[in-house]
Amino acid sequence: MRSRTERNLLSLLLLSIFSTAATAQEESFDFSNLSISNQFEYAIEKETADEIVEDWFRLDYQTEVLSFGARYETFQPSEKSAFLDPDDIGYVPPHTTFEGFTFRYLEFQRDGIQVTAGNFYDLFGRGIAFRSYENRDVRIDNSLDGIRVKVRRGIFDGTYMTGKMLEKDVSGISQERKGLLHAANFEARLSDRFRLAPLEHLLLGTSFVRQELPVSLDPQASLRREIATGRMEAGISGAYLYGEYGERLSGPGSALYLGSNLDFHGLGLSLEYKRYDRFALRTANNQVDYNNPPALSREHTFTLLSRNAWVMNVNDEKGYQVEATYSPLRENTLIFNFSHTTDLEGNLEFEEFYGEWSRSQGEWLYMVLAYGSQTNVGIRSLIPILELQFFLDERNSIRTELQHQHEKATFLGEFDVDLLVAEYSRSPRWTFSFIGERNNMSDLQRELQQLPDKDIFVGGLASIHLSDSHDLMAFFGSRQKGKVCVGGVCRTEPEFEGFEVKLFSKF
Repeated sequence: MRSRTERNLLSLLLLSIFSTAATAQEESFDFSNLSISNQFEYAIEKETADEIVEDWFRLDYQTEVLSFGARYETFQPSEKSAFLDPDDIGYVPPHTTFEGFTFRYLEFQRDGIQVTAGNFYDLFGRGIAFRSYENRDVRIDNSLDGIRVKVRRGIFDGTYMTGKMLEKDVSGISQERKGLLHAANFEARLSDRFRLAPLEHLLLGTSFVRQELPVSLDPQASLRREIATGRMEAGISGAYLYGEYGERLSGPGSALYLGSNLDFHGLGLSLEYKRYDRFALRTANNQVDYNNPPALSREHTFTLLSRNAWVMNVNDEKGYQVEATYSPLRENTLIFNFSHTTDLEGNLEFEEFYGEWSRSQGEWLYMVLAYGSQTNVGIRSLIPILELQFFLDERNSIRTELQHQHEKATFLGEFDVDLLVAEYSRSPRWTFSFIGERNNMSDLQRELQQLPDKDIFVGGLASIHLSDSHDLMAFFGSRQKGKVCVGGVCRTEPEFEGFEVKLFSKF
């Protein structure tokens, strides 16, 4: 049953909608306010002939006052699409299927007030206290199902929400919701009202989150978790500063994040620090997170660098990240990044140095020379990269990418991986790519990493812009197992050999 607060807010929402509808009853349905999107993915494994089907269909209708929409999902994985580690984010057991509505909402907004009923996503500050979002690359979807109210008055912004949390379990893609989450956020943009020279921007904010989690031994009992944070962001000419501190009110635990961006005549400098101690905001079975603080590790687009990315632990880590961007000469850019993460006792967990030089040579050549050195829990990876893109004319271009990885590990020994990408594009219609990868791992090294008994992977990728409404991607061949990471959250993409197609449609 819904709480009294939820029922009152729902009544307020319905009353506002009906009063608005009464004043606009003569207006006809405007199809220009309707948007429809669909993402369809199909793959078939060569070895097992297993088919993989995924589809996300979404419909939204939006006016200045009233909005509503829904998302319908279908998921049918093959046996090989089951990830090897049940603790992995996005773990899917073999032969698990799902079909149904995963997101639906009704929203009203007028005069600085917004009320949402149903599913919603939100973010407080940098995500230290609360972040709900969807990311299909890492199979994250932690929407709340309940009521949310947002109010904006002058320099003040306030948010209150209450809803049920999505709790997945290792038996499948469960859409069962267990436990309640209540959250409030308040911000004051002081620089919008007061002259605070030399400050150009000043914002103060605070957040409070409470979880009521079911206790498995007693269905009538619940466990309460509470956290509170305070933050400040300020801007001065050429500098941006951010700080946030949080405490766990229901037991020991804290979080601290400090960040700054500085700009000095072509030199951009980013400095960040983190310390997270027992601050994860998770469901009762620890499978879904409802906060996502900054990870302080660089997100890479190069494949071999991404496979060794840091997986954040909000309960036990501290560290810092420094990044400098500099353009010493016209059409030249230098990037240097260093990140360092340990557990709270000082034991090294992850360390990375990354350097990049990019140069544009007139209108016919773009070049990137990069180098990464990563240490991840006893594994050291050295990764040089060369990328060249030749522009033949205004529409046609050729791009090649060479990546090499030399890895040394205390329990694996040494081995090498080489990756080649050769690509031809004709803008804006299509791109064809060849992707080849080889390694010299021994049978024991593959077995310890649960990799297939294979040293060469070859595939072809086609990206075709069919129309203003449809984009198609097709892959044929084989690819290696590896991590996919976004914001310190990672999942394992299993090895694949076969045919895969993705169709993105939007109307």
